[in-house]
Amino acid sequence: MLVAAPLFPKEIHWIEGAGHVDLYDVERHVGPALEKLTLRASPGTGRCRR
Repeated sequence: MLVAAPLFPKEIHWIEGAGHVDLYDVERHVGPALEKLTLRASPGTGRCRR
């Protein structure tokens, strides 16, 4: 099975005090997570910036 290489390097972003489930519905954790994700996304292309 062939798998395409990622378009950008992987990165870990730690949100202090948050567990996996907290990132779904605890507002003080969701905001920073979404901010990090939107910094990586390129609008309208469906691809991520390098």
